[in-house]
Amino acid sequence: ILRAQAPVIKLLRQHAENCKILDMCDKRQVESTEEDLHLHLANMFSEEELLPQHEIEIRKLARRYGIHLVELDKLKRLFDSIDRDASGKLDEGEFREVLYSLLKVEDKYDFPESRFRQLWMSIDTDKSGTINFVKFLGWWKLFAPAIAPPEVMEKFQ
Repeated sequence: ILRAQAPVIKLLRQHAENCKILDMCDKRQVESTEEDLHLHLANMFSEEELLPQHEIEIRKLARRYGIHLVELDKLKRLFDSIDRDASGKLDEGEFREVLYSLLKVEDKYDFPESRFRQLWMSIDTDKSGTINFVKFLGWWKLFAPAIAPPEVMEKFQ
């Protein structure tokens, strides 16, 4: 078995040197580090190793809410573009802009104010006057099928 593993061990050592995991050290340190190398190789293609933290969070949200990653990314970019003060939250006016954009409302008179007030109260449940992206995403997933045109909803199935 050891002979069969020799090429693998050689590749592990070579990879470790290339990744600068191991520097000049004695044989005993190399052998004790081989377990670390196996662990590193097993995880080297994981999200945590390859992606920045904000991308990891977006992927987690996509899985959690069952929204395709591309569509969630579009929602996040829209949210961020309208969050002009970069607070990570939308106030009522900013939420209106996001909603009108998603629902393709071209004229504010095409969307009754009473309906907008209902939607705002349904999302701003703590009456703080602002919502963050996670709260918006949960709300969108729940309410969008009832308020969005079919062509908009096709993207989020």
